[in-house]
Amino acid sequence: GYALLRYGAERLLGHKELPTLAYGSCGKPYFPNTPIAFSISHSKLAVAVLFSASHTEIGLDLEELRALRPTLIRRYASDAELAKIRSDRDAILLWTKKEAAAKKSGMGLKGDLRGIDTRDTASLFFNLGDTEAALSVAPATVLTPDLVPTFLLPSNLL
Repeated sequence: GYALLRYGAERLLGHKELPTLAYGSCGKPYFPNTPIAFSISHSKLAVAVLFSASHTEIGLDLEELRALRPTLIRRYASDAELAKIRSDRDAILLWTKKEAAAKKSGMGLKGDLRGIDTRDTASLFFNLGDTEAALSVAPATVLTPDLVPTFLLPSNLL
């Protein structure tokens, strides 16, 4: 993750080294005194970093498709959202949207996720080797239709 942050800082800011990181009150990392916002997420199989020069606050989450414990789902989904979950794919999609929106807000996972509004998130599904994964970003405008995600995977997943 830090290697990707350093790469982005070099490409976007011209820095050869990773700029000093600062942390918000709930632990959200950021580059102080730069125009670049970023969000980072990792899963068992991959790391994703999202940069933006046009948004001051952004959030990103990446998760492999898997079954979530029902107790976890009830902790983050409102009653209305619970009624719409029909599959593991629905549950993971909602989770990534919640986490991306929570990261954008700076709150992270410290607050009541049931009340987090996910309307300003966008998501996509893709494959990490043989494993389906979901990626969600907030705000939704960061995930533009012409964006082509590039993933660097260990050779055993290719």
